Amino acid sequence: MTRLALATLVALIFPAQMAFADSAANAPAELAPIVVSASRDAATLEEIPQSTTIITRQQIDESPAQSLDQLLRNVAGFNLSSVPATSKDPTGQSLGMRGLGNVSVLVLLDGIPIMDPFYGTVQWYKVPLANIDHVEVVRGGSVVWGNMAVGGVVNIISRQLTDNQTAFSTHYGSFGTKDVAFSQNIKVNDGLGLNLSVNRTDVRGYPLTPAAYRWRFPGRDSVWTRETNVQLSARFNPASDLQGYVRLGYHINDEKTGYEYGRAKQTTPDFAASLTKTLDKKSSVTASAWGQRVAFDKYNGASCYWKPTGKCLSMPPSMQELPTAQANDRVDQYYSQYGDQSYNETGFSTIYSREIGNIWQDIQLGVDYRRLGASDSEWIYNAPTVFGTPTGTLASTVEGNGTQTYSGVFVQTRIAPVDSLLITLAARGDRFSSDISSTQGDNPELTGGTTKTRLDPSVSMRYFASDDLSLRASINRTFRGPGLNNTLRSYGSPSSTPSIANPSLVPQDMLAREIGLDYKHGDLQLSATYFYYSIHNAILSTSGSIADAPSEYQRALCAHFLAGSSNTNCSFYSNAGDQRSQGMELIGSYQVSPQLRINGSLTYTDAVLTSTTTNTPVDVQIAGIPKWTGNFGVSWSLTEKLQVAAQGRYIGRMNYYSSSTLGTYSQGSNTVFDVNLRYHLTPAVDLTLAVNNVFDRTYTDSTWTYNQPYTQTLAPPRMAYVGIQASF
Repeated sequence: MTRLALATLVALIFPAQMAFADSAANAPAELAPIVVSASRDAATLEEIPQSTTIITRQQIDESPAQSLDQLLRNVAGFNLSSVPATSKDPTGQSLGMRGLGNVSVLVLLDGIPIMDPFYGTVQWYKVPLANIDHVEVVRGGSVVWGNMAVGGVVNIISRQLTDNQTAFSTHYGSFGTKDVAFSQNIKVNDGLGLNLSVNRTDVRGYPLTPAAYRWRFPGRDSVWTRETNVQLSARFNPASDLQGYVRLGYHINDEKTGYEYGRAKQTTPDFAASLTKTLDKKSSVTASAWGQRVAFDKYNGASCYWKPTGKCLSMPPSMQELPTAQANDRVDQYYSQYGDQSYNETGFSTIYSREIGNIWQDIQLGVDYRRLGASDSEWIYNAPTVFGTPTGTLASTVEGNGTQTYSGVFVQTRIAPVDSLLITLAARGDRFSSDISSTQGDNPELTGGTTKTRLDPSVSMRYFASDDLSLRASINRTFRGPGLNNTLRSYGSPSSTPSIANPSLVPQDMLAREIGLDYKHGDLQLSATYFYYSIHNAILSTSGSIADAPSEYQRALCAHFLAGSSNTNCSFYSNAGDQRSQGMELIGSYQVSPQLRINGSLTYTDAVLTSTTTNTPVDVQIAGIPKWTGNFGVSWSLTEKLQVAAQGRYIGRMNYYSSSTLGTYSQGSNTVFDVNLRYHLTPAVDLTLAVNNVFDRTYTDSTWTYNQPYTQTLAPPRMAYVGIQASF
């Protein structure tokens, strides 16, 4: 309780996170005219009717974060594990907001999605911090973006081309972390500029399992990740009424999971293009297109103690320590599953925008289309029976193919009936369709799919009560479609509990309501927001017998997996519940002097299932979502050349496991501190020193199984980084 009171006091006295500028007009004066492109209209930061944060390039430079996911972890409202993306399996790099769980935030790069087309995760590896100009974060559901924008929208804006500028940066840090980034601008003429950017990041990683349980994973090393990005961009402005860009990229995310045969490698060529034509003084048309193809090779590595009599030592969850007799046994490494996945995405968007007048201010009409296609082949193996072989016998195989399409039209308009009131109205019609086929072993092919249409409205407003105070409110309906991983990918062996996809899944429906206020007086900025979300048709997984399968497709596929096995259960995806999340955010900042700025935020989130057919209890805080989180920090220019930024992150008490049969288990709170020093060696060269988790706190903020403590995933220990940035 003392910690909670302290966090609340800090947030109220030193209110917004780490020098981030928020919608209370709480930004330096130069941010006032910024148009927030994530709104898809001409709204400025002060006009957005939802809680909004702008992270500037200066704030990125001041932050101790070494990657985009770790930067966003300190923004109010986000539910993002402290474990860096470079230490996670690519299939688990999701982003949540305000207690809505994974895959609830749409992440864009210059208005183009950078979501994994198969898993719905965020492709963090595509966006090194060195390439970012600023980041827009709009909290709350967004009707105009459609699928996945249920919790909010993050739009990453790339650095603009500067005439013939060269930029270089490199960092080196704990556990063998190193990165190098290079960028070269070329001004061809007044209407054409080119940019070539190349970066490579190597992260050796840290031990993810508590030391007391590492004996369960013999021979496993830390996760090693290498990210490589090459990107060529062209921005053109051949005439005063025509401008656009083209971006070509090639990305490799190569992760060795610590085992000899454990690996996850993604290779992704992609492109994006956008063209804006000004029709007259009041209207314009913007057309965008994008595409990507991902090749994903995935080996699930494993190891065991090899018994003198042959075969692997069995280690049930109840085993508390390694038997003395096995302490000197050889370690055998192998892989238990191999997945060969190929998936792609193509999309386009066209928006017509027109300014109208003083009362009816403007209108936007838009059309979006996105097609996802995938093939997935999985080979599942038994444990080896011969020492040194990479696999045991083949247990099962499964292949799946499928497509999903999202097509939508939207209209958005802003009305100002009086000078102090700005009303935004929007509506979107969407059509979702999927076509899935799957084959297990030599069994007959199974097919399925679904088609849904929907209409989602939105009403929001901002009322300018005075020069210092504005009020805002919004209500909207949004949706999240099921991922291809939920509708197509089935996997597992007969001896385990196979996970069975469901091609009949339909989108989750969400109704979002939000009210708030923003206050700015002199150098003090405050923001308060109450939010309430209700979700219907939540996509969940539950275990049961063949007879319990939600669909005939799943019954048949589960029976194929279990044929000849004594096992009788599978895990099934289904639209199995309803959810509610509500809470309060307090954000603000205070510019004490031109050299000193203090900041803080406090978020309360109450997130529960209200009904479900799974074994997860209702009306209990969802596992992995702390009720209280907070951020507080200071940015201080000690001299003209030396700047210091420090921040603290509070993670409140959290349920880490919850089951209607085994009970709910929670863990205590944690507070972690980071610091960053930046020294301007010359006008063109900066030196940096960052230390994360300064006091080396050992903690976890991820879910795990209560009676299997070895399933814990530790947050990073103390890590230090030194770097240099130069531009000329």
